[in-house]
Amino acid sequence: MNIMTDKLKLNAVRAEMGLEQKELAVEARVTQPTISKMENNIAVSEQTVLKVFFAINRLRAKRGFRELGFDEIAWRLTSSS
Repeated sequence: MNIMTDKLKLNAVRAEMGLEQKELAVEARVTQPTISKMENNIAVSEQTVLKVFFAINRLRAKRGFRELGFDEIAWRLTSSS
């Protein structure tokens, strides 16, 4: 399932906060290559997306940015069958 429209791209959200992929990966407890895949529009599991989403908002709060809603960011999820 591809959830992409006028939504923010993950790399833009990360760049706005001045984060490296590795920093986001550590906070989300995923690998840096996973963040890279997500930024290159490769689908990942819902569990991974949620880890990254919550990590983004934890880091945004620490850095004084407003929290983002889940549907403000473009996510690409693997299809579940």
